[in-house]
Amino acid sequence: MANFIIAISRRKVLFKFIAAIFLTYLAVFMFPIRYCRTGSLNLFLLFSSILIGLIFAAVYRLYWGKVLFLTMLSCTVGLGLRILMEWGEYTLDRDLTLINVLTTYIPVIAVIMISYFVTINSKEYLKVLVIESEVCLAEQHAVVAGAEYSDALELVFLDAAEEF
Repeated sequence: MANFIIAISRRKVLFKFIAAIFLTYLAVFMFPIRYCRTGSLNLFLLFSSILIGLIFAAVYRLYWGKVLFLTMLSCTVGLGLRILMEWGEYTLDRDLTLINVLTTYIPVIAVIMISYFVTINSKEYLKVLVIESEVCLAEQHAVVAGAEYSDALELVFLDAAEEF
């Protein structure tokens, strides 16, 4: 898991975009959740929400407010797109009820936030923070000493990974 978090944190902008687009896509096509009667679709939704929580933990670190805001914004945009997609149809009047909206989006937001909090409180996540701080120090020392940048990073990263 440490390598997964490090890989994501190196490409933060890309993964922010991917997570927001994928969450919006899920919000459009999973509504209303009561039609998801097959176990595989519910399992896909659960694992997707957990993965998005892991990505947000790697990207946003300790800014849980941003994670909650982006999750709610993506779900709201997805609901708006779903309304536009079904505008004028009978299914819009039948499906767009408060109970359907709440039972669809509240569990998704809750699973993403639980996954986020479990990830940032895990020992693996703390190891990643230690490794990244050592890599950051190595970068600064390599620049000051004029050493080869990639060689210094490789050595520090390998040393830090062996300690854990």
